[in-house]
Amino acid sequence: MARRRPRKRKKAVEVVVAKLGRQRCIGLAIEEDGKQTIVVDPRQPEKERLNTLIHEAIHLADFDIPEAKVIRLANKAADVVWQQGYRRPL
Repeated sequence: MARRRPRKRKKAVEVVVAKLGRQRCIGLAIEEDGKQTIVVDPRQPEKERLNTLIHEAIHLADFDIPEAKVIRLANKAADVVWQQGYRRPL
């Protein structure tokens, strides 16, 4: 019987809500020392905020994906999730 290697536990992505006016963006994906963080600017409508969160998560998954493709993927995913009624609890 083959021995299975124990699965590595994936660390949770930390999501920080902070104004990003100085950075001139609405979201950031940061990976430092094995720690992944998404920063989302709260001054955007809910659907746009969802799109930003998905967009930055795609960047964390693979920083080599071209920006145009990340935008297309995030838009499609956000539309599907939004149409299914998913909303951030207030």
